[in-house]
Order: sequence, then C-alpha cells, then structure tokens
Amino acid sequence: MQKISNKLFGAGRLFLHCRQISPVLLFLKPLCRRGFSDGSKFLGGFDISQQNDSLDKSLAANKAMGDILKIIGRTPIVLEDVFDALVSSAIALCDAEICVFMLYDEGLGYRAVRTRGVTSSFTDWLEQQGAFKPDPTTGLGTVARTKKQVHVEDAAAGTSYSDGDALRVAAVDLGGVRTFMAIPLLSGNELKGAFIIYRTTVRPFEDNHIELVEQFANQAVIALENARLMTETQELSETLSEINKNLEAKVKEQVEELEKHSQLTRFLPDRIAETILSSGDESILTSHRRMIATIFCDLRRFTGFSESAEPEEVMQILESFHAETTRATADAGGTIILRAGDGVMIVLNDPIPVDNPANLAIKLASKLRTTLTALCEEWQKYEYDLGFGIGVSYGYATLGVVGTENNQNYTAIGTAVNVASRLCDRASDGQVLVTQRICTEVGKAFDFECIGKVELKGVSRSMNVFELLHIIGA
Repeated sequence: MQKISNKLFGAGRLFLHCRQISPVLLFLKPLCRRGFSDGSKFLGGFDISQQNDSLDKSLAANKAMGDILKIIGRTPIVLEDVFDALVSSAIALCDAEICVFMLYDEGLGYRAVRTRGVTSSFTDWLEQQGAFKPDPTTGLGTVARTKKQVHVEDAAAGTSYSDGDALRVAAVDLGGVRTFMAIPLLSGNELKGAFIIYRTTVRPFEDNHIELVEQFANQAVIALENARLMTETQELSETLSEINKNLEAKVKEQVEELEKHSQLTRFLPDRIAETILSSGDESILTSHRRMIATIFCDLRRFTGFSESAEPEEVMQILESFHAETTRATADAGGTIILRAGDGVMIVLNDPIPVDNPANLAIKLASKLRTTLTALCEEWQKYEYDLGFGIGVSYGYATLGVVGTENNQNYTAIGTAVNVASRLCDRASDGQVLVTQRICTEVGKAFDFECIGKVELKGVSRSMNVFELLHIIGA
C-alpha cells in the first residue's frame, strides 16, 4: 500500500511541475490538490470518472492552446482566425454558452469584433452600438478602470441591471445571460480589449476557468502585438521600397542628366548646353532663323609668334585670351559658339534672347577692346608682339547644329556672320569695325567714324564701314 501511495505522490509532483510550464493543465490542479493532500485518503476516495473528466479537459485545453499558438505563428497572421479559435475554445472549455471578444480604444471605448452563441437580437444591438464607453461601475467599465478581471455571478441581480444600464439590460434581456466573467487584454499596462464569457444560468465560473481565459487573453494580446508589428514592418518595408524606387529613379535621372550634359558640353558651348538642360527643350538645336549681333575677335601676328615662342608660352597666351573673352561675353549675356585657336565668334540674342542685342554687342566690343589692349600691353613686357582686331555686324542668320552624330557643332551662317568675320580681318591692331546697320540700331549712344565704302571678301557689294571710337558719356 505504501509503495503504491508513493508512486501516486510522485505522479502528483509531476503534474504540479507540468502546470508551472504548461498552464493548460489547469483542470488537473483541483484534482491534484484534493487527491494528494493525503495519500491513504486518496486511494480510499479515488474517483476514476472525475480523474478521466479532468484529464480529458486538460488534454482539450492543451490541444486548444496548441491550435491557437499555431494560428498565431502563421505569417501573415490573420487576427480573425485567432479570435475565432479563442472564442470557440473558451466556450467549449469553460462550459459556457456565449462569448464576446472586444477590442478597446482609449478614445472610442469597446467594440465587439467576434461573438459566438450570441442571440440575433443581442448581436443586432452590439452592431448598432459600434464603439461605446460603458458606465464605470459596470463590468466592462470596471475592467477599463481597474484593468482587472470581473466575475459577476448573476447579471440580473445587480444594480447595473436594476438601474437600467443599457449594456447590462441588453445582455440579460436580449442575450439571455446570467453569469459572466470579463478578462482584460493587457499589453503592459495598456488595455487592448476584453474577453467576456457568459453562461445563461446562474453558475459561477471556477478558478481554473478564469485562469484558462486569462491565458487565452494573453495569447490574444500576443496576436494583436504580432499583427501590429507585422503591419508596421510591412508599412516600413513598403515605405523603404518606395524610397528606394524614388532614389533609383532620381539616380537614374541624374546619371542621364550627367551623360546628356557631358555629351552636350562636348560638342556645344556651355551656355547652349545649360539652356537645353534647364529647359529640357532641344528644339534650339534644330535649324532656325533669328536676328543676331555677331562679333569676331582674333589676335594679330599670332602665327609668327607661335612659330618662334615656346609651346608653354603659346598656351599661356591662349589661356589668357580665352579667359578674358569668355568672362566679358558671359557678363554681356552673349554666347561664344566658336573658338578657333587665336579667335572667337560671339553671338547675342541666341540661344538666349536679350533686349537690344545690337547695343549689347557694341558695349561688349568696347569692353573687349579695353581688356585686350591692357592684356597686349602686359604681353609687351615679355616682348610678345601681339595685337587684336574686332568686327561687329547685325542681321538675320540661320543657327543650329551641324556635323555628324559624334562630331557636332552649334554654329551660325549668313551674310551678317560673314560680314563680321571680314570686318575682323580688315580691322587694324586694336580697331573695332562695325556695319552701318548696327550704327543705326544703337543710335547716338556711341561715337562712330565712317571709314568709307569697303569691298569685303565674299560680299557682293561694297558697304559703308564704321570704326567704334568710344561710348558717349563713358
């Protein structure tokens, strides 16, 4: 007898140990507490049917919890499946008829999201309520206020029912409930919802039922948190994906822009390339007619100088010449469309329109004369005998890109362009020669001297040519 008793006591210790690591064995705890308090009494009053019933319930609870954990572990988690499993298991294991699963929002209150065994009239009432805040003294109100479980033995006997609380009256009169327990869903100290189990007769729930539903409530909170984290992770992933797409698009756009810029600046003047890139309009590259002012400027006696000077000296002269002409042209709003060693071709009013291009051209020519005169005086100190000449005209020209795909140039052609080039060739050292038309365009703001009719190479008729003396009032 003693030997058998010890074995049973050992089994009792095993069950109690299992309860610490597996809460679903709650149904065996009352039996273990009663059966093993006295070994000899246990054998005398041992109820096999009670043991089998408790064991069956324990196994059912164990299976239910396992099923719930499997559902929670799915990816992506489906909260509706979790709620369905929880309410179904709670009714079956707690010997109840009705279960309502509610979520809670601090500002809006409770909202029923899953029900089981609820009458159609009570269901309609819950749906009509939507989100609601119960009276603080009622069951759900107490849960929200204290964040602790509430167990009401008879819903029809309390003051909430007699005072006409809407939820309590609806639960009793429409739902036919009597005994209920409400278990809070807590994440830390934050109320996430409530698990409410109802019986339609006055039968208080046992402690192991309450503890089991508390375990279900904990699993519900885990499911809610997992769903929230998955949603946030998904949203973050989508946000990062969108950012990456935008970044990739911007990088691609910038690379294409750089490639386009590199290609344009390789064959076109910087000012024209920048105009195309900023506007996105490449129509300027197509052939078009426009009234422009044209300036040609080149160095005198450069060929002889380059034959006798060192290459480094030649490059230094060219760098100084082009730096000064580029700076003056940019300040005037003009565009250098041709650099030919010791000479430049400048146009005004294309590709960027300007007001009064003839006036600007004469001012630019005057500035170039002043700047290059000073530069030549500086070169004379090193015995570099160099000078310059400038020709200016005004009239219509055809502009656009000419050449092959890999060797393109933006240029201007027409009589006005040819005339400016020939005037530059004819100009004496430091002289600025202009056409009669440009003198007429600029009026009396400048002082010109007519040097008479001149035959220019490539021009069919002789024409009056003027020398720019100075700007009046300058």
